[in-house]
Amino acid sequence: MTEKLAAVARRVAMAAARGIVRAVGDASGLQTVRISLMEDEVKDGVERVQEYGFSSHPLPGADCVAIFIGGNRDHGVVIATDDRTHRPGGLQAGDVAIYDHRGNRVLLGSTGIEVTAPVKVTVTAPEVEIDSDVTITGDTTVIGDMVADGISLRNHVHPENDGGGPTDPPVQE
Repeated sequence: MTEKLAAVARRVAMAAARGIVRAVGDASGLQTVRISLMEDEVKDGVERVQEYGFSSHPLPGADCVAIFIGGNRDHGVVIATDDRTHRPGGLQAGDVAIYDHRGNRVLLGSTGIEVTAPVKVTVTAPEVEIDSDVTITGDTTVIGDMVADGISLRNHVHPENDGGGPTDPPVQE
């Protein structure tokens, strides 16, 4: 093999690599990672490209795939990460899951959307509209006014079913 052909073959062989994430820098516009590749090969400050609208901060030890433009190991980009320790298994064909190592998970599956969280779930929005039947298991606390068919339930009274006077308004705690 000629020397030029050997140099091209070496660059092609060095153009992609599997690695392990060792650290993540998440302070700038594009995340950077420290990765270890072949034995004793550590690359620091490698840019990590993510899909628009999705962002994650992989844990140390996550697997990664890096590509090196022109086979130059000084100019790498991590294009994928995965963490076999925490990835939920058993998904059905076509299912999509968003998850983390704490046990939070959103599953888009064939039977619907399932949200699992080991701690409180908070929704912050100026308005939330639910166009569905709702089943609530557990206690319900309403802070603020509750309106049903345009009637405030805060001080709502109505005639007694037994022909007596109006009911007392709800007890305010």
